[in-house]
Amino acid sequence: MKTGAVIVTYHSDKQDVIKSISHLAAEVDEVCVVDNSDDDVLGLALASISNHTYLPQYMNRGIAAAQNAGISHFLSQGYDFILFSDQDTLIPEGTVGRLHGIFKALEVVHYTPGAVCPRAYNAATGQPYPHQVNSLGEVAVKGHRLTEVTYAMSSISLIPSRLFTEAGMMAETLFIDGVDSEWCWRARQKQGVRFFVAEDLHVAHHLGIGNGVIAGKSISITPPYRMYYQYRNYLWLCRLSYVPWKWKCYNGFKYLAKIFYYGLFGTPRKDYLREIFKGIYSGMKKNRDL
Repeated sequence: MKTGAVIVTYHSDKQDVIKSISHLAAEVDEVCVVDNSDDDVLGLALASISNHTYLPQYMNRGIAAAQNAGISHFLSQGYDFILFSDQDTLIPEGTVGRLHGIFKALEVVHYTPGAVCPRAYNAATGQPYPHQVNSLGEVAVKGHRLTEVTYAMSSISLIPSRLFTEAGMMAETLFIDGVDSEWCWRARQKQGVRFFVAEDLHVAHHLGIGNGVIAGKSISITPPYRMYYQYRNYLWLCRLSYVPWKWKCYNGFKYLAKIFYYGLFGTPRKDYLREIFKGIYSGMKKNRDL
């Protein structure tokens, strides 16, 4: 079973991203690095990693378009599985092999897995990211404690390549926020696949640029420009019948609360509010391409 990994980079710190890619390269057959930066200087730094392909985009095409470039590369090479990772994620040794083992165990008991991934922990706080709104219950398979979820975070997720032919590619019009969840919901509707988090596998993950608190609950602080995509994409996704109602309701309250949070504590506050209302305005327009 050939496994390729897709990692999308964007004006990354060379030292950190090379370390991340080196860890990943030891776990898979090939790493496809899709670089959304304006230049291709990262290519020279990757020379020491033999099993990689470097695809510079020379512009920020968004996470979905970059992932699709990596997916297309591995589909053309006949790879069986694709693993997704982020430029700042250090994958623990043996993770991919264990994910494959869980995937096979799920297939044996006819769970039709669409993706398996480790439990993501906040790299800054050491706490697991909450998943109540996404959880469908716990499953025990061959000694593994799993949580079935409605969607899997793209980092680190192991997905059969055939699903990108059967369910379609990532939605490029979303650009960045909601890309992984929308694809999972779509694959679940079209192919009946299910998604699982391995609670006994952990990976440190960074969301946003810091952490804040709303009503006693921790939130990830994101830069102002991301507000546009979060609010626009939320309104677009709410129109889709295969997006869970629980997610729509939970995030509706969350994004309403964020308006007040960033309006009071955002720095610079004017930039946050501008991008939020731009996103709401764009989101109210019907998106025919998603």
